[in-house]
Amino acid sequence: KQEEEYCQILFKIEEIHRMKYFYCYDQKLAKHLKASGLDYITLAKNRYDDKLFSLWAKTDAFEKAITEYNNK
Repeated sequence: KQEEEYCQILFKIEEIHRMKYFYCYDQKLAKHLKASGLDYITLAKNRYDDKLFSLWAKTDAFEKAITEYNNK
């Protein structure tokens, strides 16, 4: 029971994290975000597949830049 509750708490934390941050594995998109005046939080490699990603905060400016990118 305690382990199940712990897993549920971890899942909720991960869900909140996904709502606030965006993991970008697409270099073209990352360049667009940077050109839009945004700065990533960090660059890192995925510990499971070793792929490089940039981490971005989901702000209003970020959402605007994503919309612009998707409408190209």
